[in-house]
Amino acid sequence: MMLITIISSLLILPCLTTSSHYLLGDVLETTHLLPLLNPRRSIEIHANPKEGRAMELRKEVRRRREERGVLDGSLDREEERTGRWRRETGGEDKVIPSLQMTEEPPHTLDVMGGETATLTCRATSANTENIGYSWEYEDEDREVQNLSEGVTVVENELVIAEMNFDHVGWYQCSASDGSNRALSRKTKVNLIHFSDNFVEEPTSTTVPDGTLIVTLTCEAPPSYPPAEVTWIKDFAPLEDANALTTPTGSLYIHHVTASNTGIYACVATNYALSLQATSRNAALTVTEPAIETQNHLPKEMWNNAQVFIREGDTVTITCGVYGEDEPDIVWYKGVDQKITDNLVTFNRITISPDNFKLTITNAELSDTAPYFCIASNSVGNDELPISTLLWVVSDVRFSLTMTDKSVVREDHFELVCEVTSNPPVQMEWYADGQKLITQRNHVSWDTGIVKTAEGEFATTSTLRVENSNVEDTGLYQCFAYNDHQTAMQSASVFVSPVLQFEEVHFTSLATMYVQDGSSGEVRCEAQGSPMPRVWFEGLSAQYASQLETSEGTVGLSSTKEISFPIGPLNLDESGQHTFTCTATNTHAGIVYTKTQAVKVVVGYPAAWVNGTWPVVETTKGESAVLFCEFSGIPQPTVTWLRNGVRLPIVDDNGNSYHVIQSDGALLIKSAKNADHTMFTCIGTNGFNFVEKEIQVIVAGGTMSVAATSGLSVGIILFFCLILLALILLYRHKRRKKKVDVAITANGTGMEHIYANEKALKKELEEKKRKEEEAARRAAEEERLRREAEEAERLRLEAEEEAERLRLEAEEEAERLRLEAEAEAERLRLEAEEKARLQAEEEARLEAELLAQREAEEKARLEAEEKARLEAEEKARLEAEEKARLEEEEKARLEAEEKARLEAEEKARLEAEE
Repeated sequence: MMLITIISSLLILPCLTTSSHYLLGDVLETTHLLPLLNPRRSIEIHANPKEGRAMELRKEVRRRREERGVLDGSLDREEERTGRWRRETGGEDKVIPSLQMTEEPPHTLDVMGGETATLTCRATSANTENIGYSWEYEDEDREVQNLSEGVTVVENELVIAEMNFDHVGWYQCSASDGSNRALSRKTKVNLIHFSDNFVEEPTSTTVPDGTLIVTLTCEAPPSYPPAEVTWIKDFAPLEDANALTTPTGSLYIHHVTASNTGIYACVATNYALSLQATSRNAALTVTEPAIETQNHLPKEMWNNAQVFIREGDTVTITCGVYGEDEPDIVWYKGVDQKITDNLVTFNRITISPDNFKLTITNAELSDTAPYFCIASNSVGNDELPISTLLWVVSDVRFSLTMTDKSVVREDHFELVCEVTSNPPVQMEWYADGQKLITQRNHVSWDTGIVKTAEGEFATTSTLRVENSNVEDTGLYQCFAYNDHQTAMQSASVFVSPVLQFEEVHFTSLATMYVQDGSSGEVRCEAQGSPMPRVWFEGLSAQYASQLETSEGTVGLSSTKEISFPIGPLNLDESGQHTFTCTATNTHAGIVYTKTQAVKVVVGYPAAWVNGTWPVVETTKGESAVLFCEFSGIPQPTVTWLRNGVRLPIVDDNGNSYHVIQSDGALLIKSAKNADHTMFTCIGTNGFNFVEKEIQVIVAGGTMSVAATSGLSVGIILFFCLILLALILLYRHKRRKKKVDVAITANGTGMEHIYANEKALKKELEEKKRKEEEAARRAAEEERLRREAEEAERLRLEAEEEAERLRLEAEEEAERLRLEAEAEAERLRLEAEEKARLQAEEEARLEAELLAQREAEEKARLEAEEKARLEAEEKARLEAEEKARLEEEEKARLEAEEKARLEAEEKARLEAEE
């Protein structure tokens, strides 16, 4: 025993002295325990204000979540209405229902046809034995129906035997213990199936070489999961960079050439069932162009034509007129812009010497326009206008990028799709692969087109979803297309089932810092749920034109930020620019508004100038001064740290022996062992922070255990506590042994003790019985009061339920009326579109027939002219041949006559001789 006592004293003494000297004297002064483990991480200062703000925001969000203790699970509308499941917001107490769902069915369940599916739910409460379960079923139109044949409920399980189409829909479990009712999440049960009958199949078509776009239509057969559509060409997978498959399955081929000729078919695949179906074959035939082409685009066009070319191409427009008298031709760009020498620049636009052809080389977007040639002659002085509409095609490209969104239920959101192109495009919206055809009650969109200064068209389509619900979660796609190109971009939207209000508040700094001679950015960001609306009051047109907006999410809250550039600024303008930012959001009909003045400060970053560095020596108990001087505009503030812990550190009486003086110097009044360590001075002025480390050496002391060996101190304390426990245990055993000896020596005293204990025990039991009886009476009274309250609550719920059903009936009637009106409007528009297309087709056929007749008439006239010329040529040749023969005959006769005369002369001369 003596040996143990001596060893314990030797081990405990340094523990007590060390802990009292270092931990009690120094460590407890810090009030921060984290710096002991990682002293360099106890303070975070960011040179980038935006990073610092983001980190502070994340910490604040974590802190609020920990304080609120967010309750998991989704909120059903009925639960929100009755208040049986609320969340803590704005300091309200969290109310947890006495009946809770502990096991819920999944969000979705995919089942093969003919198989058995089981959904399970389980709830718990103080009255678990009396919990009863029931199930509700909604079909795919979200209408409540009776459970279909083949569906049975066994206690807390719902069993679907031999799954078929009648079982597809939404299922929800309801648990009740007689006093409370809890609902599970709704489960969507889907039937995995696949049909090989296509809704629409491609058809054979013939197009000329150079066609800018051709469409092969295909719509996959009914399937779940939705079948994926791919295309094959000549019985092999299609590999063509100019081919694009739309979400509905159709195939777009751009800039058609002879290589696109082939046999096409679309293939629908259901990967869940590993089944495929192939449509009928469709032949795409690409014929030779009727006229000469350049860059796969028409080169020469005639009257009332539309010509599509790309930038840099060359096109020639011919004025297709003729007459007996040569016509005079004048060219116009647009209605009244005559093409003269002033317009013909850099030899890009040239007119042939006979004025019949207009050629544009290296085409630009500004060349898009209708071109007219006015032909006139002296016969009747008539004028004939010939027109050609020229389009300089540019790529379909998105000016804005749609971003993913996360909103809470009953919030609103917008998706903006902006496209620049020439010619303009048409817009279509898809949600999870389904085309949005009619605008629903809470979903709408509008499209606008404007012409840009560069000669292109900017098309903007905005999709708006008001009063969103969980079913609006999904992938939204914007398709932009014209006759030449198609483009698509998408964004995911997640609608949280949790509807939690958070009042709007600012998360951006009220002061913006801009360095002298530089430009900066004025920002204002607000956070809340639902998403706040943010704007600058009275912003001038100079800044309003450069305003940018961005949105984001932090947990279940939404953020919106607006900003614009400012500058360059100089020091004279510091503090002269102040902007008022206003943010609002609405909850339960109440508008919450916050304002913040954003001030722009011009200056220089902080920089270290001078100070005591890098080592300062002092003596234990003596005072020391550490100097640290910074420059900058505004003047930097100085912060001191000892081992990462901010100074000054105060004791229980609010005193400290570390004093930061007005010039930023640190005064150590009486140096201690804990000061034998590293000190850090930090200068910051909003632009940045600069830090310097100063080593303080305290003579007569050692390095602070709190700074260098916190872990060792902890280990020593641990062993000290173990030894103390062993000593106490040993002493307790010795004391108990002595008591046992005393009891054995005095048996009568022991009996007296037992009698007293028995009487005391009886008295305690009687007291406990009376307390339990009082508690039972109080519980019975409380039960009766609760039953009365429950009866009143059920009555109010019945009234609310009746009112809800009435409102839902009115809403359903209004919805059906609006849908009927929308369907009638759609049918009317389809009829008008069909009539318009039919009229255009008839006009086209008439134009083609007229052109054919004109070509036949021209051919007939040319044939007659040719026959006349051939007859004239034949007569001319016959006349020439006759003249030649006559000339030869005449020469022959003259030769014969001459020979006869010569013979007679010769005979006469011979006779005379």
